[in-house]
Amino acid sequence: MRVREGEQGIGCEASFGFPVVAGRNVRNGLGIVCERAPHYTRVVTAAIFLLRARGAGAIVGAALVCPTVRYCSVRARGTERFERRFATPADWKAIESELRSLPSGPLPSESAIARVVAGRDLDVTYLMIEKLADVAPGDVAVVLDRRLRALPLNRPSLTLEP
Repeated sequence: MRVREGEQGIGCEASFGFPVVAGRNVRNGLGIVCERAPHYTRVVTAAIFLLRARGAGAIVGAALVCPTVRYCSVRARGTERFERRFATPADWKAIESELRSLPSGPLPSESAIARVVAGRDLDVTYLMIEKLADVAPGDVAVVLDRRLRALPLNRPSLTLEP
């Protein structure tokens, strides 16, 4: 396959997973020199959930879930650190389906979102869906991490009601 300067490179996209333009910097395994298309960004849709102590209702943390990029992290109240959560491919499909019709109030403990985010120890309540624009493919996890850190969980008078 021969790609001229400035042309889209189909083989390059298959190799890297994002649109590329023949050019200068990146070499794929086929000997074709490619670079990322400078205009390529995406809108990432993330769901934010509050975690509450079961029965007590006190907010103990938050979770951010983005199934299109298989991202799920939880941050406990009072900390800046957060934990990545991992799911099976079947769980990700169930999460995508559940995000289409979220209930008001706590999610059922058997829902895929609740299982992946908190297990059976906490109530998981939907807060909001947020669209994050102009996210470069290589920066998705960093942008989602930053959004989770920006949630005001450390304020003493936390009022994040859905």
